[in-house]
Amino acid sequence: MNRLAMSSPVRKDLKLIFESSVNAVKPDSLIKSFIQINENQLLVKTSQNVEKKFSLNRDVFILGAGKAVLKMCEEFLNQLDSYNNELTNNSQKLTINAGALSVPIGSQTTRSSLFAKYNVHYRTGALNNMPDMDSQKNTIEIVDLVKSAKSCQKNSKTSGTNPLIISFISGGGSALLSLPKPGLTLDEKCSLISQLVKSGANINELNFVRRCLSQVKGGKLAQMAINGPDSVEMISFIISDIIEDPIELIASGPTVVHRTDSEKPSDKALKILNYFNIEVKDNLKSIILLEDKESDSYDRNCDNLLHNIIIGNNSIALNVAQNTAKELGYKVVFLGNTIKGEARDVANEWLRIALNYKYSEEDVKNFRGICWIGGGETTVNMTDSKTGLGGRCQEMGLAFYRAVYDMQTDGKFYFLCAGSDGQDGPTDAAGVIVENMTKDCDPNQQILKQSDIDLRNHNSHHFFKTYYNEWFVKTGITGTNVMDIYCLVKTFS
Repeated sequence: MNRLAMSSPVRKDLKLIFESSVNAVKPDSLIKSFIQINENQLLVKTSQNVEKKFSLNRDVFILGAGKAVLKMCEEFLNQLDSYNNELTNNSQKLTINAGALSVPIGSQTTRSSLFAKYNVHYRTGALNNMPDMDSQKNTIEIVDLVKSAKSCQKNSKTSGTNPLIISFISGGGSALLSLPKPGLTLDEKCSLISQLVKSGANINELNFVRRCLSQVKGGKLAQMAINGPDSVEMISFIISDIIEDPIELIASGPTVVHRTDSEKPSDKALKILNYFNIEVKDNLKSIILLEDKESDSYDRNCDNLLHNIIIGNNSIALNVAQNTAKELGYKVVFLGNTIKGEARDVANEWLRIALNYKYSEEDVKNFRGICWIGGGETTVNMTDSKTGLGGRCQEMGLAFYRAVYDMQTDGKFYFLCAGSDGQDGPTDAAGVIVENMTKDCDPNQQILKQSDIDLRNHNSHHFFKTYYNEWFVKTGITGTNVMDIYCLVKTFS
């Protein structure tokens, strides 16, 4: 049964706002705005707006892992190819020794010949954003590539010059770059992370525990490259999918060596596991304790060989979302990009904010409605063993739907909750746009009753597919990932 209300102009506006925000953080556009190739050099604009130069006239390797890296790499290769095509002397053309990318299942490019031309190949893995044997094989290949780069040091194209690794990192990299420490199987690692996810652990907590279980996370991939006599220079372009952009946690920080003196990594990881009542057996504890020694093995004299640059984040997307909403005639109220917490609690908080907002007669005269915009990443606590189908955005939408059901207001609410990567949980939807419905549309309150059941069982996808299928926001895999976008509109009449 589908009791969908007629599509409204507001729904079209919300989709346009979401699409414009996602387009603003498309990986190819971000790379294009940060790099340029000129006179055999890679010119990079850092976040401080300072230009750095890296010679490309040497052994160059490419690696990457994440939802956005395929398009990031494609744009880099496109610029490299354009540069080479303008050269008349073939001996001066720049080359790539080898490249390996780990990207999500379903990732596509129309430029496969470009990748082949420059010896860069990409492999897929991490079904439903969970590490699997494919992502582990891809990671081993990336580790081998780092070893190959180090072995080039003795036979470098340019004597006395370190080989260069260009890496592309984005959200999703934690699942796509997965190599458990010896003594820990992939299944054991996945089971532990799944327990944390179901317990409501946020991305910072998840990624910190992940680094302590991995041979490559927590800066260990970078350490492979720069430690020892045959060191390699590494520059990493990073798109953030975490609140406040903690660079050492994005994709679990494979290229970022980060050590806090106040607390040992193992102590922090064990505290997180203890907080969520996760059992830590002796074998697992011994593996986590190894992290302290591995963190201490970093050669600080090699700091000048490691460069990490954030080129995209949720703030960029939200700035464009606000501008689009204003152009469409809404009064925008910005709620920030640090929104977190239990999905249903956040939905209720947004409703509370909207209900308490006082607008004026001038607002009614000058605007089409009020538009609250924000971003972040919520969690869903599933320790009650109820495991339906959905995602944090759909659960947030269902909680809002339930809260505004048959609410009598002088206008109408429309609430968009959607993931910038185009995939909310293990579903084909990025999220939903919900609205407040009246009892007239549900005379027997069948939908109301089912909404309670499905919210209790975390079965939001089933609910919307059954009753409001056209409320889904479906973009397909967007090729980027900067957390979630939230947009609530209240019309005046």
